[in-house]
Amino acid sequence: MHFTFQEMFTSMGPLVKGVVMMLILMSFISFAYMFERWWYYMKVGRQSRKFLKDYAACVRIRDYDAMFEAAQSLKVGHLPKAVFAILREFEIYDVGKDGKKIRTGNLQILPPVEQLGPELAEQFFMERVEASHRSLERSASSTTVLLKRGMAVLATVSSTSPFVGLVG
Repeated sequence: MHFTFQEMFTSMGPLVKGVVMMLILMSFISFAYMFERWWYYMKVGRQSRKFLKDYAACVRIRDYDAMFEAAQSLKVGHLPKAVFAILREFEIYDVGKDGKKIRTGNLQILPPVEQLGPELAEQFFMERVEASHRSLERSASSTTVLLKRGMAVLATVSSTSPFVGLVG
């Protein structure tokens, strides 16, 4: 005696059919989330590796503006996001006629000592360092949330599917 899937399905009762359909649905949900996470992690890794090459070249020649532009252009990788969060705090802004900040895209890593004096320049620099630290923490927190997205669904499906199977 041999069974086909069609024979097995027609011989099932309504409760068992419901359980099988539920298990199939849970499998599709799991595979969809696993594929989406795999694709996202590959994209994040690719962009971070690309940025790392650009970052190394910029560090060698100390071109922080090019590093800022490279980090700004890559929006998915965790490494460009972190570097962008830090460098954004060192960006120079101009003030427009209406009093709003206008981005110049230029960075000022070291404070203007001759304009501010040594004490104010050090205070200026330390404030920027603290702001960049807070910005990096915000970036890490948002990146962690993005990397963990969908994990609750996978955990729920993986913990409830054995019990659903026992019902059938």
